[in-house]
Amino acid sequence: MSTSITMNLDVLLAIMGFVVAMPADIAPHPSCTIASMMRANRALYHEGAKVLLSGEVRLGTEKPRNVSSFAECCLAENGIRLAYVRRLVLTARFYTTTSPAALSTLLPKFPNLISLSLLGWTESLFEGSEGEVFFSAVASLTTLSRLEVREGAAEYWGVLHQLRSPLRELVWVCREGLDPKQSFFFRLSHYAPTLETLHLAGIDLFYERRRLEPRFLKVSHLILDITKLHAASFDISDLLVACPNIKRLTTTTASHSFTKYYHRYNAFEYARRHNRKTAARDDRSAWASLMEVRTDVVTAWAFGLSCKVERLWLQLHHHNDIERPLPEVLADLRPTTLYLEFHMTGPFREPLHSPAVRRALVQAARNHPPELTVVDVGLYVDIGSVDADLQNVLQAFAGLKVESFRLIILGFDDPRHGSVAATKDDTTLAALRVLNPKAIVQDILSANPCVHKASFEVRDLPEYSADIDLDAVSDV
Repeated sequence: MSTSITMNLDVLLAIMGFVVAMPADIAPHPSCTIASMMRANRALYHEGAKVLLSGEVRLGTEKPRNVSSFAECCLAENGIRLAYVRRLVLTARFYTTTSPAALSTLLPKFPNLISLSLLGWTESLFEGSEGEVFFSAVASLTTLSRLEVREGAAEYWGVLHQLRSPLRELVWVCREGLDPKQSFFFRLSHYAPTLETLHLAGIDLFYERRRLEPRFLKVSHLILDITKLHAASFDISDLLVACPNIKRLTTTTASHSFTKYYHRYNAFEYARRHNRKTAARDDRSAWASLMEVRTDVVTAWAFGLSCKVERLWLQLHHHNDIERPLPEVLADLRPTTLYLEFHMTGPFREPLHSPAVRRALVQAARNHPPELTVVDVGLYVDIGSVDADLQNVLQAFAGLKVESFRLIILGFDDPRHGSVAATKDDTTLAALRVLNPKAIVQDILSANPCVHKASFEVRDLPEYSADIDLDAVSDV
């Protein structure tokens, strides 16, 4: 190895850390850079391996990588590198006829492996004894605190039921439907004492009626990916039983899926009535411990929760969302801090500067809960009517009895290119040139006499931002 580099080792290690942390669009292959630096001298050869292996290690996301080379890297230096591997992501693209055998031998040797992700494995990859041995090795792990399974086959159920690790976080995202006679929560029963975060998708909890024990008393963060727009997807009555102590609720729903259903609230209204009715039963919990909700306004409305939360984060995609669900959701959840993200999409949408949007917002703002003290509003504005969009929203929120109000441009809706980020291209800069951030902040204060702290931002463009804190000014 060459020893010609005389730069301080701490500086070189800082450079390695910086390379690894750089965004993928700037440094698409950081591992190649680190590997080149490792050839410089023996110290970097040792420390570089720690940098490469201590972060998230992904096999198969870029191009099929030789698993035996990964094993050789881990076993080098008398196996001390095995302790560096903590987060491992395996995708089906890395799969070869020798991959399961090589990994079956290697996996149990990682003493500090805390997170394992299995992505894109399908039923064909379980054929043969190699696949069985590999998943037996996975099930034998005892150090995992996080397991992620995406697009998996039915064979994963055996791994989940036999895994010896005390999981704290489970991500289960599968397309295959469950047999209604089976209970998802029953299969997780031996994780009940330890599980804290549960992320589910592709599972209709509507079928969990038959067996709901044990309860997962430590689960405080529930994440639901809603992929099917029918009543079962919004029925959370069994979750109220299985996970009674939720503090954070997060849902994701592809916005384009809702565009066909904005005027069809029947299914959502049925779920809302059902959830509210069953939440009142003695064997149900109303999630009184809930502190934070992050979702879209239609889902929040369909869930029908009635409890006070500290933070409420809502996406809105259509003016009908503002007119009907939004006021009821605010009354139900009574947030202290509210974040609203407006991205008007789909057919028959009204732009932010339309009278319909303003009327709906005025009604929602006028009846906001008295507990509300902080409001942040994020907007995707039409690139040809930026100022009109902002002024319409500001006027709609006039008279808010809150202490802090922040207005954020998240991006632009361009008829030619769809939604675009607020970047420093000619089109964006031309749209922003008409804005006066300081004047917008003054408009916020003028329209809302109760506001003490006002700010305006353009995401990723701090030069178009302004803020004022009246309390700080008065103290000077």
